[in-house]
Amino acid sequence: MADRALANPPRRRIILTRSSPAVHESRLRNELRMFREAGYDVAVYCWDRRAEHPKHEEQDGTWIHRCRAPGSYASKTLFFSMPLWWLCEFFYLLFHRAHGIHACDFDTVVPALLVKWIKRTKVVFDVYDFYAARTRTLPRFLRSVFERAEQFCARRADAVIIVDESRKYLLGRASPRRLVTAVNCPYDGVNSDWKKPERNELVIFYGGLIARFRGIRKLIRLTEDLERVRVIIAGPIKDESYRKLLEDAPHVEYLGHLDPRDVTLHTFNADAVYSYYDPALEINRTANSTKMFEAFMCSTAVLCNAEPPSTQVVSENHCGMRLPYDDDERLRETILQWRDHPEIPREFGRNGRRLFESRYDWRRVSEAILQVYREMGLG
Repeated sequence: MADRALANPPRRRIILTRSSPAVHESRLRNELRMFREAGYDVAVYCWDRRAEHPKHEEQDGTWIHRCRAPGSYASKTLFFSMPLWWLCEFFYLLFHRAHGIHACDFDTVVPALLVKWIKRTKVVFDVYDFYAARTRTLPRFLRSVFERAEQFCARRADAVIIVDESRKYLLGRASPRRLVTAVNCPYDGVNSDWKKPERNELVIFYGGLIARFRGIRKLIRLTEDLERVRVIIAGPIKDESYRKLLEDAPHVEYLGHLDPRDVTLHTFNADAVYSYYDPALEINRTANSTKMFEAFMCSTAVLCNAEPPSTQVVSENHCGMRLPYDDDERLRETILQWRDHPEIPREFGRNGRRLFESRYDWRRVSEAILQVYREMGLG
């Protein structure tokens, strides 16, 4: 009996915490799949502040448990509703067995660190976005409070994950115990039977959150009078003012919110993927775009802005065009050139696919995360 137990040790249990109720985000899906394939027993505890999802459900072998404490998504009022969510998360983690807590962003890490102090549970602080840098609506003194709080939590966690090297400065002077950079690249989801379409127009695809600071108005405005240029947009609308903008543009096709497989298919079928992040928002200056890496995977050329350091890979490896955010004239010229010379974006796309296979498949990138778990004794 003892020999059998040694041959089949119990699976390590990881609870991943997230303040959004859905698990369709590409990075979150990748991490859940990573844990399952590595042999972990993983569950998700998340915040469904509008009670829009089942309280308990299973997706792809992962149990998802949702807290239905009421709350707001607005940054200003979230400050007041977050303590209730933290209280619910704290008691969930306190009374549910876990060898490790994978806390995504500041709005879940505080209760995790309290449970670490009580139960000696290992905590990994996975910073998708730094809260203090991702909004412009917080007063200056609150931004400073959140910035210092995030840095304090990073020092207390057993490990910290960031999505781009350029975000290290947001951690402050003191380095975390273990620091991992894991970029927002996908698993390879391209079917070998897929073929690029032949056509006499340029199709530009944007798949992601439809909100301010993503350059969407810019793209629609610069392409509205161009013949043989079509824009396809998919994703949830965060700012409702964009709905009318999409409806009124005859050259734009809005597909709504798509499942991940359909996003991959549209990325593959496009001639170019649009990935712009307005540097007026601090967090956008160090953006690490999932869309960019998905374009590499799909052999599709990238149109991106030059401010985020992560986009240097586009120009260095000839995978698309990288321009200053405000250089509308060159962006328009590039779109026209790609429309009239389709061999240019095709070659950029092939270069992107080679880059994906050599460096940016999630199976390669995620090994750094799994190695940290092994170092913590959770391998």
